[in-house]
Amino acid sequence: MKSQLISNSLLSALVITMTMSQTGCTSTPTPQAAPDSGAWPTMPTPGPAPTFQVPHAENLALDNGMAVTLIANTKVPLTHIQMNFYGSRHLEKAGKRGLAAFTSHMLTEGTTSKSALEISAALQTLASRVTFRSYLEYAALDVETLDDKLDETLSLASDMLQNPAFNPSDIERVRRNTQNAILTERDDLKQTADKVFRKVLFGDQYLGSWSRGSNETVESLTREDLVWWHGYQWRLSNAGLVVVSGLPKDVILKSLNRAFGAAINHSKAVPLAEAPKPQGAHDSKAIYWVQKDGASQSVVMLGNIAPAFDPARSTAQQAGNSVLGGQFTSRVNMNLREDKGYTYGARSAVNTYRHGGYYRASASVKANTTAASLTEFLKEFDGITGAHPITETEYQNTCSRMLQGWPAYFERGRGMLSQYAAADANKRPTGWLEGYEGRVTGLSHDGVQKALGDLIDPSKLAIVIVGDWAIAGADVEALKLGPIVRLDHDGNPAKATPEG
Repeated sequence: MKSQLISNSLLSALVITMTMSQTGCTSTPTPQAAPDSGAWPTMPTPGPAPTFQVPHAENLALDNGMAVTLIANTKVPLTHIQMNFYGSRHLEKAGKRGLAAFTSHMLTEGTTSKSALEISAALQTLASRVTFRSYLEYAALDVETLDDKLDETLSLASDMLQNPAFNPSDIERVRRNTQNAILTERDDLKQTADKVFRKVLFGDQYLGSWSRGSNETVESLTREDLVWWHGYQWRLSNAGLVVVSGLPKDVILKSLNRAFGAAINHSKAVPLAEAPKPQGAHDSKAIYWVQKDGASQSVVMLGNIAPAFDPARSTAQQAGNSVLGGQFTSRVNMNLREDKGYTYGARSAVNTYRHGGYYRASASVKANTTAASLTEFLKEFDGITGAHPITETEYQNTCSRMLQGWPAYFERGRGMLSQYAAADANKRPTGWLEGYEGRVTGLSHDGVQKALGDLIDPSKLAIVIVGDWAIAGADVEALKLGPIVRLDHDGNPAKATPEG
């Protein structure tokens, strides 16, 4: 019943969306003709679509020259801050995988003057939040605080950032917790598929490296390694700030200068190296099987390497992917979930970064439908790049959805921060957010089709399946899609062939 209600709601939304103008990528509604029966009153002619502009961002700087992007938001008395540190775990050496994530964990484990428990108690009293995270190509200090607690919260955040203690006992505790997390990842079929898929495409570098590292690399990390990475990654000379707040500009700058405005000695900073461009390749279709005894579900994941981020193609790529697997009403989800009932959800996504990227689709499916699900995925890939390209209706619906959904990302302060901080951290071109609507309305049907076609090569797909061979293996093998390679949970050759 719940699924039927959802489907009915989506159908209603589609009917509304399909009334959009068919003469370009636009969100202007088309007037509907009055019904002939007279049973319903004549519907009013829709007015023009509402306009939206992203919140204005002001470019400022601290006394030490650190760049600050300030977005005013007076809706609630909360200040959101993200300090981006450019370059991150993609710069780790192969034998030091997990170093970036390990170090970011240690920044919450106490400073030279305060224990972790004291810091935690202080943050709870202030009702503030301070976190440190390492991503592929950047790291971030994230602060959320009530406006009247800004100075106290920033003082704690600055101490955590600049004076971590790296106590040996805390290091060992975080090491064991990390290794336990690596071990328990094996019970998460989706995480296992993600790890193996990216390693198949990229090997043990760049997008193929795993954020936590391996049990062996984490065991090898020393206190000296952590201290060195902290000085290499988490330095003020390598940072920029994004702030969303309703406080006056001069108040914000004074608080930030007190916390982070110390003079920066650029001459002593270690320059961040550029990551090597990924050399991964996949020349033909192949299946990589990871055995999971007794699994009632299988994770099916398939895709290929994609080019690095390109601002000229990114919006068209996202639009094309939206049709294939980027939303609930996409082709793969309507096929595998709504029509066949193999899964609760099937999706696809394009992931592009500064040095490379990948395209993939995935779903958790009932184990006995693994082969059938894979067949349907391949049918959709082949169809949208071949005999069943994106239709005009799909193109128009996608454009409308992208335009009408855009304002929702800026409804709250955290949403504003997320958008502007991501644009800063990923070095998006100037005016990237402000130009979104223009990029969408400037799309063409043919351009969207070409962008998606350039992403997908059905003849060179890497297909990763995590499941029980005894249940699904024979049916998958019977498809004769290519060689079947047995791998372990880390993407290495399996020690033994799984048996039914």
